Amino acid sequence: MVSKDKLNRLVDRGIISVQGGRPIIPAKSAAITGSALEGFSPVARHPWRYLPEIGAILFDFHHRLKSPGGLYHIIQRFRRQKLAANVSSPACASETGRACELARQFTGLRPGIPINTICLLDSLAMFEYLRRRNIWPTLVFGISQRPFSAHCWVQLDGTVLNDAVGYVRSRTTILTV
Repeated sequence: MVSKDKLNRLVDRGIISVQGGRPIIPAKSAAITGSALEGFSPVARHPWRYLPEIGAILFDFHHRLKSPGGLYHIIQRFRRQKLAANVSSPACASETGRACELARQFTGLRPGIPINTICLLDSLAMFEYLRRRNIWPTLVFGISQRPFSAHCWVQLDGTVLNDAVGYVRSRTTILTV
């Protein structure tokens, strides 16, 4: 059970919103039109030379998330970086295609990293992996209320990069970065 104090801190930092005991106010995100992972063979060959970089990114975020205020500081950093990059939306078709290719590459190499998969960690790492290649996706946090569960994924405009369309459509978006 999460303490009321911890929930209030999340509200104060703008990570979640609550209004008079009513459901969390949904954040805006692009309408989902497809997934980079659906309909593609997971057996595709992936350049192993990217495995050390993906591993380093995952280990870095794994460590940062354990520090006090870790997620808050990561989100703020991503927001500052996107603002400084002056990201325009929507992405062009070639950028979306490249993002999908890189997302499949990341996902294909991910089992080679000895850290348990978890949506938050993997989404933060994929965001960073794409950012380093000058692709600026959106980090999306969503919930389902009954039964309560939280989830995190990465999308570029309407294309989900690291999850299935049906799974993320079943969530209410509460935060986008």
